Amino acid sequence: MVTVAMEMGGTAESPEKLMAKVQTKAIRGALEPIHHEVMKLVQVREDDGLLSHTCDQLSASANNVMLAADDLVQIGQNNTMVSADQVFCTDMPNACQLLAMSARNLVLATQQHEMDQKSKSVVEAIVTAANDILSGTCKVLLVADEAEVRKIIKACHWVIDRTMAVELATTPESLLAVFKAFIDALSLLKTLVDKRQADLISKEHQDHLRSSMNLLEKAVNILNTASQTVISYPSSKQAKNTRETTVNQILEAVTNIINTVQDIPSIRTTESNRGSQHGSFSVSDSDVKTPGYLIAAVNNIKQLLSDMSSPFTERDQSDLNGYLCEIQHYVQELSKSAQEKHSVAVLNIHRRIDNRVAELFDYFTDTVIVADDNNKPLLSCISLLLSELDELTEKYKDVVLYMVIVNLGVEARNPLEPLVNIIRKPSKESTSFTDAQLSSMIDPYVEEFTDYSQMLTKTALFVVATAEYNKLSTMLIDTRQVLLTVEPKVQPAVVAAAKHGDTKHSNITKQLELLSGLWNDQVQLLIKVVDQLLDAGLFIQTTESIVKDDLERMKLTVSKQDHDRLTEVSRTVCCKCQRVIQLTKRIVDQSCDPIYRNGLLVYINQLDKAVSSMKTTVYRICDCSRTHNDTEDEQGLNQRSSELLKALWVLHKGL
Repeated sequence: MVTVAMEMGGTAESPEKLMAKVQTKAIRGALEPIHHEVMKLVQVREDDGLLSHTCDQLSASANNVMLAADDLVQIGQNNTMVSADQVFCTDMPNACQLLAMSARNLVLATQQHEMDQKSKSVVEAIVTAANDILSGTCKVLLVADEAEVRKIIKACHWVIDRTMAVELATTPESLLAVFKAFIDALSLLKTLVDKRQADLISKEHQDHLRSSMNLLEKAVNILNTASQTVISYPSSKQAKNTRETTVNQILEAVTNIINTVQDIPSIRTTESNRGSQHGSFSVSDSDVKTPGYLIAAVNNIKQLLSDMSSPFTERDQSDLNGYLCEIQHYVQELSKSAQEKHSVAVLNIHRRIDNRVAELFDYFTDTVIVADDNNKPLLSCISLLLSELDELTEKYKDVVLYMVIVNLGVEARNPLEPLVNIIRKPSKESTSFTDAQLSSMIDPYVEEFTDYSQMLTKTALFVVATAEYNKLSTMLIDTRQVLLTVEPKVQPAVVAAAKHGDTKHSNITKQLELLSGLWNDQVQLLIKVVDQLLDAGLFIQTTESIVKDDLERMKLTVSKQDHDRLTEVSRTVCCKCQRVIQLTKRIVDQSCDPIYRNGLLVYINQLDKAVSSMKTTVYRICDCSRTHNDTEDEQGLNQRSSELLKALWVLHKGL
């Protein structure tokens, strides 16, 4: 199965590489015409022949491509509305948005070509947009294909379940009922597998599916006979052995089918070997591809120092220095974004590590060093260094969790919304603005949006540092990359849409709407993935501690009658509590235990009521139209604070 959900934000690959990843005839057939046109454009660019193509031809082709893309997007959106596949419903809208945006990029690039036919950058933009359309189309089709694969896997699980039921049958009547269900499950699986087999390009995968289905079909009669014999003659060891062998063959064949439909080369980025490159230890936006990069660096040091019975060579010292430089960079990046008290705590641990390393290197002279029982000071130094590295890792995680709670809150206002609202003014008013006037209107909102977007992407990067390598962490990297790609495109799109918001330039306005929708969806996806990567209990416990400090600050603002500050702090408290509600609701949605679900919902409702009561109390305290009683206000706030903390505590225990 080709996994595309995790690479939605990846850099567009060459047409040849993209086509090489397609594994079914249907998708290849749909992509080949687009691939052919893209390759023609690439060849034209290489021959510097795009100038010979008339603007009319380019505009017509671009519009045709956009219409075709819109049709595919509409089909994808319609299928999303009726699908019960949650993964499909999450992945398809993202793929459709990227495809629609790429199609409009092509139209805008051809419009720019009309105005400047000699610009090489415009020619490059046309080719890039065309390549993005091929990539976007491929992703839409592959998302749909993954849904078909999941249907096969679900049918396989049904066959396994019914096989177990047949084995547990104890009467002829119960055997008849469960065996009929087994036949139905097997019939559905055969229909899906035959369809898949006919569509696969790989002959090897076709053969695997065919042989597995043949084995299943042969096992049907044997299983039926053996099961009837076991029921009629319970003491027959031969019948039991035959049934057990047949069941194992069925399970093996079904497992082979699952492995076969999933055993297609994955699109996701493979894990890089950091241990073989000691010359480059930076962690920039462009080279973060492997989750757990901080953990990997720490583990490399542990592995290097784990066995000091052999000589510690100059190469080992060089490697150790490289890993330490890597960790130093990660710590410095975190300290720049963390609150001062957290930054100081992390840096203090790192300084202790630096001192321990300096002590360690004092043992390393020109003479080869071996740590054995006769060199206890060296062994003690190594042990302390490893312990401090573990302490640094745990503190890093704590600081990142704090940043997630503070930074990824439930925002009262979307920072992108004011920018989008600018283009909703009447077009005559918008087009009357000069560039300077537009800049003065837009710049403050752009700065706010940029700061918020950078805060999100940095926080996501820090979460990745200690995450395990799995689908979620890889998805987080790619979601972050989409946000990094969208962010610089927002301001130019707002300016262009504000200037040209008329019918003639409707594609410009549509482009901004797509950017806005894509950014909003990716932010929600990023928060959702981060929630799944974190420990929910620890998240709520840490939130409880932070909220407790915030509530103390609120009490001080009441005594000082600083209503503006009270409103601000109460809003952050309510946002943090709403994030807890958001997180636990997702846990409820994923749970199949009705008692657990209902219990959590009761606690969630209690916290929700406590948040509403806190808002009402703060509003009442800040109401200028009433006569204030400081004692009454403080008592009311203390009561609401107690209710809020109790609701958080109960919800934490309820998990």
